[in-house]
Parts: sequence; structure tokens; C-alpha cells
Amino acid sequence: MRFIVDETRPGRAHYAAVSEELTRAWRLTMKQPLKVVGSNTFFANAASFYSSDHPRSWAFGDPLISPWVAGDGPPREGGWAAVCLAGDQGCLAFVDRVAKAEAVVRQEYEHAATFLGRRGPPVRFIFVLVPPRS
Repeated sequence: MRFIVDETRPGRAHYAAVSEELTRAWRLTMKQPLKVVGSNTFFANAASFYSSDHPRSWAFGDPLISPWVAGDGPPREGGWAAVCLAGDQGCLAFVDRVAKAEAVVRQEYEHAATFLGRRGPPVRFIFVLVPPRS
């Protein structure tokens, strides 16, 4: 039952749904494929796998894991998106610091995983969509 009940570190049970919803939100808002997803959790890697756009992942705070992003700064072209747990102040503060575009879009998404017919507690995520630089 840990698959759906572990609220301290939500993970695999949410990967596909969060990735699909992030991709949908990005495409509706930006009208182009999602190229980079950042997070300080495994959600960036999950989005690379589950999203139909297969964006590159950006590990916040560890440039060695994602060398295609210059240092610890945001991608320069194509825009990017971030996924943070709603209560993760470190992730949200990092995104606020590096997302310097005027038209940044924040969306909240809540997902409750289901496993063997049993629904787990809902988990809230914040999507931050940073448009491409003009």
C-alpha cells in the first residue's frame, strides 16, 4: 500500500499523470512542444519518459546531472517548465529566482493515485511554465 499512501515523498504513482498533465498545460499555453522540464525531484526525469514531447530533464541544483543546461541557470531558448510539490519551498524559491520571463504561468494540479482499486490521498503539484524568450 505504500505505493499510494506515502505522502512524505510522492513518486512513481504520480509520474505518468503529472507528466501528461504538464505536457497538456504547456502545449495549450505555449503552442509548441515542451523542450525542458526542471525539478528537484525525479519528476523531471519522469517527464522525459512519460511526456509525448520527451523533453530534456533539468536537475535543479546539480548541473553535473544535466550538463545541457548552462550551469545552474535556465535554458536560453525554447522555454521550460518546472514541477514542484506544492509544499516544496526550496523548489518554488529556485524557480522564482531563475524564471525571469514576463509571462510566467503558474498552475496547480492535484492528483490522487489509484492502485488495485484503492485511491490514495491527493497530492498537489505546482507547474511553472516559462515561455521562450522573444
